Amino acid sequence: MDSQLTSNLERLANLRGLTAKSTGVIVDVEIDYQAVIEFIDAQYDHLVGVYDEKVGVSDIIGEEEFRSVMLAALGKRVQWVRTKVNGVRDGATIRVDNHLPLPGPLFDLFYAFGRVDSTSNGTVYLPALPEILRVQLDLQVLRKYLQLHTRLKHYYSFSESLPSQVDGSWAYLIYAETVVNGTSTASPTNEARPADAYLAAAIRCARVVAGQSYNITYGILPFPEVIRASIFDAYAKGIGDAR
Repeated sequence: MDSQLTSNLERLANLRGLTAKSTGVIVDVEIDYQAVIEFIDAQYDHLVGVYDEKVGVSDIIGEEEFRSVMLAALGKRVQWVRTKVNGVRDGATIRVDNHLPLPGPLFDLFYAFGRVDSTSNGTVYLPALPEILRVQLDLQVLRKYLQLHTRLKHYYSFSESLPSQVDGSWAYLIYAETVVNGTSTASPTNEARPADAYLAAAIRCARVVAGQSYNITYGILPFPEVIRASIFDAYAKGIGDAR
């Protein structure tokens, strides 16, 4: 009898064509971009530490110049994503060529800053676009960066362009903080991949979004410095490798 009642309810609901649909509510997510800058600076420091003797990284481009190129590229990425989703551009166009090559770890980082759809709560998350990302590139600095790419691409993996997908990842939404024995992670959903939590622990840029319950954890990960080093090392090539 109970199963008959259940099947009757399912039949009646199906006749009505009831299906779960996203509400499509868009949430602008405030991000600790200072933490992102620290990750960018750590990438530069890694390139200097490992490849300065081989290609003269610090002679070609300084840390602030490298940072300005990366912030402009990230600003371009976030502005493009927001324009695609909202149909309106946020302010003046951030002029960065879509084919700008990026160091592998920063390509992965910038890819994360896209549209994230939650099927569990029907929310669409978008990264905010603050003034710190509205960087207009100096052409001389850009030439220096492209010279670095030419010298370094045989030793270190670069992308061929900026991320070209609107979708991002949960890495900027997973809250991470340093605890006694490593990095604690907390997510508002179980939809994130382990890779998202790993990157989130490396950058620690997420801020708690109001109204969200952070009751999903990926456990205690290593300290950020350890994770960053493993990420940066993963993109090294063999000496003279032309791939």
